[in-house]
Amino acid sequence: MKNWKTVKEGQVRSVWQCTHKDCGCDKKEVLIDPSWYNSNGTPVCEIGQDMDYIRTEIADCSEGLEDDLAIVEVVMVEVAKA
Repeated sequence: MKNWKTVKEGQVRSVWQCTHKDCGCDKKEVLIDPSWYNSNGTPVCEIGQDMDYIRTEIADCSEGLEDDLAIVEVVMVEVAKA
């Protein structure tokens, strides 16, 4: 059985990446904070295609760092609506 721990939202981020061949993103990874999803959904690349989920990261606070340490880069792309 796994022991689950609750962490603050600021300690978690998800990593997404564009893997589309015809996009100019150059397979750049973006870091998304959990609160971002409510307003924006999942991230899209420069050509409006869904990015692929890569992994979830949790901030390591074991070295006496602040509790809610998580550096997050959010990339927002506007897509023309059909």
